[in-house]
Amino acid sequence: MPNGETRWVAGYANPQRESQGSVLWHGYIHDISRQHAINDSLRDNTARLRLTIDAVHDGLWEWHLADDSLYFDERCVAMLGHEQFDQPATFAHWYEQVHPNDKVHLDKVVSEISRGEMFRLELRLRTATDDWLWTEIRGPGS
Repeated sequence: MPNGETRWVAGYANPQRESQGSVLWHGYIHDISRQHAINDSLRDNTARLRLTIDAVHDGLWEWHLADDSLYFDERCVAMLGHEQFDQPATFAHWYEQVHPNDKVHLDKVVSEISRGEMFRLELRLRTATDDWLWTEIRGPGS
């Protein structure tokens, strides 16, 4: 821009061949500066979040209630001593990995999740070597 500001634009056009052999283009240019700024901010926030997660050694997981699928990031998998998990898992499969004495506490948290409440729970999970690892799970409800 004349004032030194940079604007991002996306252009779309279609050619039309003229009878004398020249090409006439029909199109428009759309200002996407705001979309570009949002994408930059999202990329920066994602990078900061990943650095924070790496610093505190947390793992990330997702439970899609609609189809009962669980997804775990590499750190979750590594914490439990696995090289990889079959993705997605189901809640029933994951529930089998919970220490028997901790299942009653997990059952209470599942009802909190279904009500949309924040939850936090410490429980033991079975590792790849059949040991028990104390973990804290937390997150927002559905």
